[in-house]
Amino acid sequence: MTSDREILPEARAIARCSAAIAAAPDVATLVARSGEVRRLAVVLQSEEAGPALVTRVLSLLNDAIARRVLGLLQQRFRLPPARWCWLGLGSEGRLEQTLSTDQDNGLLFSATDDGEARQLRELFLPFARAVNQALDECGFPLCDGEVMAGNPRWCLSLSEWLENFATWVRTPEPEALLNASIFFDFTPLMGDAELAAQLRHALSDLTRGNEIFLRMMTVNALAAVPPRWDACAILSPRPIQAVRSI
Repeated sequence: MTSDREILPEARAIARCSAAIAAAPDVATLVARSGEVRRLAVVLQSEEAGPALVTRVLSLLNDAIARRVLGLLQQRFRLPPARWCWLGLGSEGRLEQTLSTDQDNGLLFSATDDGEARQLRELFLPFARAVNQALDECGFPLCDGEVMAGNPRWCLSLSEWLENFATWVRTPEPEALLNASIFFDFTPLMGDAELAAQLRHALSDLTRGNEIFLRMMTVNALAAVPPRWDACAILSPRPIQAVRSI
C-alpha cells in the first residue's frame, strides 16, 4: 500500500499547515504560520523533493496566508458595494515563489466611469494598504518598486487595468516588457474571480497575433538567467537574496 509520504513528501505536515492557516484567528497567528511554511520548505528541499514541488508548495501555502489576511482585514473595513478582486502578480501568479519573495499584488474593481473609479479607489486604498502591511509582518516584504495594491497606480478599475495593458502591448519598450512580465501573470486570490477572468480574456485578445510584442517578450524571457537551486541557496541567508522571486 502506498503511503502519503511516498506520494508527496511531508504530505500530512503540508495539510496540517494549510488547515492551521485557514483557521488562524488573527494576523499575529499568521506570522507564526508563515515561519512554519518556510521551515517546511527547507525540509522538503532537504528531502530532495525538487524545486518544482518546493516552489509549488511554497506558493500555494503563501497564497493561503494572503487569502486569510484578506479575509481577516476585510471584516475591519467598510468596503464599497462594488465588485472587486485581489490579484497576486508575477511569481505568485505563476506559482513560482521561493523562500525570499517580496509582494507583487494589485486590486481590480468594477466602475462605470472614470469618476466612479476615482471615488472607489479612495475607498479601497486604506484596506489595500492594511493588507500590504499585514503581509509584510508575515514575512513578505513591501515591494521596492511599490507594485502593490496599496499604491494608487495598481488599485484600478477594469477599464484602467486594460488601458495599461494595451499601452504595454502596443509599445513594447523595456519598461513595458518588465511590467508585462510582472502584471500579465496574475491570479485571483480573493473577491470576484469573474473580474479577473474578464481581464484575462481581454488580455488574450490584445496579445493574440501581435508578433512584435510576442517576439520581444520571448527575447526578454530567453535573456533571463535561471536562479541557482541547491541546498546552499535555500539554507544560507546570503544566497537566498539571489533567488528572490519577480
